[in-house]
Amino acid sequence: MKPRILLAAGACLCLWLASPVPAGDFAQTVADVLRQEKSAAAVAMRGLGGARPEAALPAVLGFDPNVPSALRRQTLADLAFVAGIRGQGASRLHAAIFGPVDGSTYIRWFLSRVRWIGMDWGSEGLAYAMAGPKLWLTRNYVNRCHAQVFRVAVLFHEARHTEFEHRYWPHALCPRRFTDEAGDAVRSLLTGELLAGEPACDATPLGSYGTELAMLKNIQRFCANCTEKVLMDAGLFAEDSRRRMLGDAQAAVRADLKP
Repeated sequence: MKPRILLAAGACLCLWLASPVPAGDFAQTVADVLRQEKSAAAVAMRGLGGARPEAALPAVLGFDPNVPSALRRQTLADLAFVAGIRGQGASRLHAAIFGPVDGSTYIRWFLSRVRWIGMDWGSEGLAYAMAGPKLWLTRNYVNRCHAQVFRVAVLFHEARHTEFEHRYWPHALCPRRFTDEAGDAVRSLLTGELLAGEPACDATPLGSYGTELAMLKNIQRFCANCTEKVLMDAGLFAEDSRRRMLGDAQAAVRADLKP
């Protein structure tokens, strides 16, 4: 589903300044994950998300020819960062969606849903996924400077949208009067735009926003080898995700996020 959330003006051209991990390093990470699994196809999700046989993992992640080489390297570097995460513990919702807070678990989950990444230079959103194991990045994803853990959250958010058996987890319309606990209008953390009336919320804790929320908050709480900046960024963006949860979903994630 293509998100309708637009980014604020003013490009931050630091996307290519990160030190990317060579593509071979990520391929080696995937190979390591495959070796750990006697039968990747037999691995299934457990818990609230329902049983779902994981597809056999690809040896590499494919890219369309129009994806710039620097963006390919950065995406592989971001996923290599994910693959290196080591955690101690996990919340109930995180366990239901992913399992433990662990890099190999995250990579297996992602690659069982996304096998190809394309580039849509004309879209106004950050990224989107439709039917099939493919997601698209956009010029806004390229031209804005995001924290690494947020870029990762975007990728995993869109990966959730590839699940046919859950109707691709469609978003819900945010209320037309959408205020936070202080009574202030809820706005996008990135753009400052009002979310009221936009398809930028979720009515289930297991949808795309709930998936990125569980990942971010559990990284903040349980990652044993993350830097202080990663932990801080994860908590910051997790709060933006939490505010988008509606009704019973809000109550569920609040209970899940309690220490």
